[in-house]
Amino acid sequence: MRFRLLLVLAALSLAPMASAATYSLNDWCFYVNSLDINQSCNSGGDLANVPSADPGTTDLLHLQGDGLGTLTVTLAPGNYNVFAIFNYNIDGNGSGEYATALGNLAVGQVYSVNTEGSVTTTGPLDSTNHCASPGCADVAVGLGYTNVDVPIGSVGTVTFTASTTAPTDPNTFSVQQTNPNTTNSLNLTSALQISAVPEPGAMGLMGGGLGAMLLLLRRRKA
Repeated sequence: MRFRLLLVLAALSLAPMASAATYSLNDWCFYVNSLDINQSCNSGGDLANVPSADPGTTDLLHLQGDGLGTLTVTLAPGNYNVFAIFNYNIDGNGSGEYATALGNLAVGQVYSVNTEGSVTTTGPLDSTNHCASPGCADVAVGLGYTNVDVPIGSVGTVTFTASTTAPTDPNTFSVQQTNPNTTNSLNLTSALQISAVPEPGAMGLMGGGLGAMLLLLRRRKA
């Protein structure tokens, strides 16, 4: 029995230790109402620390850094095309990686997977996975929405997320990028939400109504 235990311990000591996955964000671009593929995407930063963008002051953000995270963009009333492009390397230089499209595209949602520098054309993303099998050099993923209509009295929110876990809802669209040599992967998703913003007058009426109700309750208690 002791001999068997020693054999098991010896086998475990010889087995390779699993190493933590590394995710290197080499290039990243963000566009609102423009898609200029001649722009550079190397300006330093970290995806997890990018603040909310204001399309009224800039229509192009770009950074270079490491790590996963979420970027949220708020949109005032108007019509927009919103895109984000990610060039991640998983556990190395990115050569030989591939991507898998999961879930279903929402209305107006578009994507594209290709090698770095070829993920876009001069127009919208083509909603095609060009790196569906291992061997694609330096996978880059584009996600976004076309014709986002934010009506007056509302605010639009577009969220881009890079995570090690897939969405819990299997219908939510995501692009899973995988390193076939280590089997480690990450998931890239985007989400669009349009919410009504209460008018100041309506907020005043609501506040006055609540105040009157509180006053009535106090009188009843008295």
